Amino acid sequence: MVQYLLSVLDTESNGDNPTSVGGYESAEAARAAWEATGRFNDKLAAEGYFVFANGLHGPKTATVVDGQGETRIFTDGPYVETKEYVIGLWIIDVPDLDIALKLAAEGSNACLRLDPSPIVALNRAIAVAEPDGPEVALAAVDRLDLDGYHAFHATRADLLRRVGRSAESRVAYDRRHRAGRERCRNRLPNPAPRPAVGRMTFSTGPGTPPLPVR
Repeated sequence: MVQYLLSVLDTESNGDNPTSVGGYESAEAARAAWEATGRFNDKLAAEGYFVFANGLHGPKTATVVDGQGETRIFTDGPYVETKEYVIGLWIIDVPDLDIALKLAAEGSNACLRLDPSPIVALNRAIAVAEPDGPEVALAAVDRLDLDGYHAFHATRADLLRRVGRSAESRVAYDRRHRAGRERCRNRLPNPAPRPAVGRMTFSTGPGTPPLPVR
């Protein structure tokens, strides 16, 4: 068994939104997410994977402690200024990476605070491709309405290649290049995702770089 840390990411726009309920857009959305994460915790415990889980306050409450010199230095605020920060975590104990990836995707879906934008949904489909296979991810991607977004076509092209549909993959790559050229010509911004905490990172321990799960 290997222990993995699943870190739930939030954004400043969620935490600073005065109309939100604990970062959620309504009391009903907050209640639904809390119930979903509760069910996920129950599943982890029932399957013997649960080690620890908890939420965290935002970065404004953090203190950086430097004890390397003769005088200890305490600095209010986060160690690194960033728009995203860790708002919660799970520690799970599982047999292998495939199970960790699958559970990370389920946890990400359970704690999602807002309905995902198409870009968030595209990122989630990419994460699903690892544990559940490219066929499942391709089906999820094909349900999205992102025809003008070059990354959408690049993702489809890669998934089509992985399932052996080479001709369709080449067509998707061509559409990716056309969409990219059109975006540059018109200087259109990428579609912006709505703030959400559906993104997660996880790692196996010290010295192991985190793997993004989105």
